[in-house]
Amino acid sequence: SSNPLTALYFACTSEDKKDNNGEVIILSIVKDDINYFDSDKVSCIANLVKLKYQQKNKLFELIQSDKEAILSDNEFDTNVDYYQLIHFIRQEKPYFQPTIKASDLSSILCVKGRLNQDRIIAQAGSFLLYGLESTLSKEGNDSIKVDKITIKKEDKQYLLDELDILGINERTIYPSIENSSKYIKRRLELGI
Repeated sequence: SSNPLTALYFACTSEDKKDNNGEVIILSIVKDDINYFDSDKVSCIANLVKLKYQQKNKLFELIQSDKEAILSDNEFDTNVDYYQLIHFIRQEKPYFQPTIKASDLSSILCVKGRLNQDRIIAQAGSFLLYGLESTLSKEGNDSIKVDKITIKKEDKQYLLDELDILGINERTIYPSIENSSKYIKRRLELGI
C-alpha cells in the first residue's frame, strides 16, 4: 500500500501474527522507478509467466550473457523463446516492437495497479513484479530500500482503535456490504 496507515492496519490485523508482534515493511522506491500497469516494461515481465520453465531458463541464459544488451529483431528472428515472449506481449499490445533491454527482464518493478477494483482503490494498492531469477533481499537492492518498524502485540488493539477513528478499518479496507455489516454489528455490540 502507498498509504502508511493502511500498512499499519495490516500489521495489526495479520491472522498469522495475532498473538505476536506485527511489522510494517517500508519499501523506499525512487519515484521515477515506479511503473504503471500499462507500461511496456510491466508487459514484458508480466508475460514471462506465460512461458514454459525451459523457455524462461533459455531466455535467462540469453540475457545473462550481456545484461546491457538490447534484444531486438535479430533475437526475434533467431530465438524461439524470445519470439514466444514477444508473441504474448503482442496479444496484449499489438503495436509492441520486439526491442527489450535485457536487464529489464531480470529486474523487480514497483507497479501502480489499475484502479478498477474497490479493494485496490481502498488499499492504495501497488505491486512488486519480479523478473527472471530476481530476488529482493531483506535489506533491499540498488533501486528498492527496505526498512521495518515493529508493532508490539500489546499495542495492536490501541492502534486499531486509533485507526478506526481515522476511518481505517475492515469496512474501508475491504469494501463490501458484508464487511460493512460486520463492522456496524460489532460497533453496536460494543455500544459505540
